[in-house]
Amino acid sequence: MFLSILTPPQQRVFLEAARAVVEQDGHIADVEQALLDGLHSECGLDETPTALRDVSAIAAEAADALDHGPVRRAFMLELAGVVLIDGHSHADEVAAVTEIARALDVADEHLDEMFAFAARAQALVVDGRRLIATQQEES
Repeated sequence: MFLSILTPPQQRVFLEAARAVVEQDGHIADVEQALLDGLHSECGLDETPTALRDVSAIAAEAADALDHGPVRRAFMLELAGVVLIDGHSHADEVAAVTEIARALDVADEHLDEMFAFAARAQALVVDGRRLIATQQEES
């Protein structure tokens, strides 16, 4: 949704961060893999990040690559959505996102707002799928 405001190098860092976040609970659910594939497609990058690095290293790279507030907040808003894509937030995923947010100087209260936004967005997607599946065709 907001990845288009990131430059390709910033998008590469985001994709690496997103993969690291979904791997924190030791399992990549089908919906998480589908999200990672969709994010990669949205970015339009040729290569896929392959080598998983430690979250601290990713956080440091993000701090270097993301040069101003709006870009940092877009990065974090998208990352909050990654945590919630499978319908729940795993403590290790939240901890990873929190570490990255702190490296980007995103205040805890703003991160809480981002998680709340991501939860509302996820609920809207679920509602939309339900409406599509249950609405009668007009005669």
